[in-house]
Amino acid sequence: MNKLLSVILCCLMLQFSSFAQSSFNAGNGIRFENTSLEEIVAKAEAEGKAIFIETYASWCRSCKWMEHNSFGNNAVIDFYNDNFISLRLDVDREGKAFADRFGVRMVPTLFYFDSKQNLLIKEEGAQEVQDLLKLGKKAVKKAN
Repeated sequence: MNKLLSVILCCLMLQFSSFAQSSFNAGNGIRFENTSLEEIVAKAEAEGKAIFIETYASWCRSCKWMEHNSFGNNAVIDFYNDNFISLRLDVDREGKAFADRFGVRMVPTLFYFDSKQNLLIKEEGAQEVQDLLKLGKKAVKKAN
């Protein structure tokens, strides 16, 4: 009985530790701007950076998974903050017109643009850390 209780307690501690780490990282993750698309474009052009846009929905489990895992990864944070001006658009709210214009069929859908608003990459679905880094590097290469 004591062994079983110890195993359960250990599992709960590991799970809490994992949750706490992902929550901490998500709070200090990719800098998603809290402004309009027009201002994002102007900022990207001024800073000579590409644009990264994630379309999401509040009810989307894959979007929440990415927020807490992929977007909270230190390598992703550093790369995306150094190379992109980033924006998140809720397809049920402020991002509806964008989603209609660019044919968003599922969330999350990730968009990469150069600073002149040319679409470089459109990728549907949640991305693991390594895939997100590959997409970002590919976009930066295309933008230059």
